[in-house]
Amino acid sequence: LYSFHGRGTLNGVLPHPALVRLMEETAAAEDIPLQRSAQVGVLTDLSYVQLVGEGVAALDLGFPMRYSHSAREMCELADLEALVALLDAAVGSIGAGFELIRH
Repeated sequence: LYSFHGRGTLNGVLPHPALVRLMEETAAAEDIPLQRSAQVGVLTDLSYVQLVGEGVAALDLGFPMRYSHSAREMCELADLEALVALLDAAVGSIGAGFELIRH
């Protein structure tokens, strides 16, 4: 859920607490495996998208893989299916009372 480049200027993703809570609660309710991770030396586009305007509520989600960014990149399809199920359930559970205000 966290990613930082770790070299030069500090940049990375600071996930919005409400989105982290949403994913963790949804994963528990749906019995979907979810693991926190801290990635060092990794950046995604989200590292900069979160800074647009007054800020964008965001978090990184991913799935385990091997040989990333190579012609032999591989993953377990069940992990992708679980991620889709988590996103579907989490987004579907957002109601009118969902707040993105940082307290």
